[in-house]
Amino acid sequence: MMIYVFTIHHNGFDFSHSVEFKNTSPIFRNITFKKSNYKLEFHVSKTSNNHERNISEAKIEVNKLADKLSLLPNHRISLVACVGYFDNENQYHSIGSRHKSGGHAKAQIVIKDPEQYYKSYENKKILTSRYNLGAVRLFRLSMGTVDKFSEYLILYGILQIVIADEEKKNEVSQKVIDKKIMEMEPTVLMVEDGKFMETIYTRTRNLISHPKNGTDLDKAFENVNNYIQPLREMVREIIIQSGKQK
Repeated sequence: MMIYVFTIHHNGFDFSHSVEFKNTSPIFRNITFKKSNYKLEFHVSKTSNNHERNISEAKIEVNKLADKLSLLPNHRISLVACVGYFDNENQYHSIGSRHKSGGHAKAQIVIKDPEQYYKSYENKKILTSRYNLGAVRLFRLSMGTVDKFSEYLILYGILQIVIADEEKKNEVSQKVIDKKIMEMEPTVLMVEDGKFMETIYTRTRNLISHPKNGTDLDKAFENVNNYIQPLREMVREIIIQSGKQK
């Protein structure tokens, strides 16, 4: 048995002992979530002796799991990297620096019983549902974006992707997106733009992506600071609602 080690950059959550995902979904049956030297790691088991194939498959599996985990409350996983593996003799071989890779910020939740937490009805439903893979991957990657303007545009772009899927269209109008936003947040602030009315979320997106002469970028930055967190939660909820059970 070969075991491949992946470190993660994360914040928002922590736990004290390992958890296996084999009872959560067959897709994740090879993965164990472990804590090593105060850092969280994915350990992926492989019976094949084909090293390149094993790494390729393991990367696919851990990225899918990291994508799904990012939809859970306080689970912000921005980067996953393979740093080494244990061979059939349980000898560790380094690919990258196991100690320097990975990282975390202060946990907002500490999961005391991770086995039960990830197997709970709501969380297991999230981990086993089918979503637009591109939307979920973008959502996770947005968490690692340092620039808030970029993160905001990515999150708004995910809205466009998921709502277009719902409408069974290649793309949807701003009016359709605002209608969905108003369903999710009935008291959302509406603002005027010439002859049109739009939600503050759409207005902020337009200030960033379609700046006009005289655009107040300080105001745009203020809006991003005020609305990026609720936008993130709205996008997370819309993705979850779009999930289909297998």
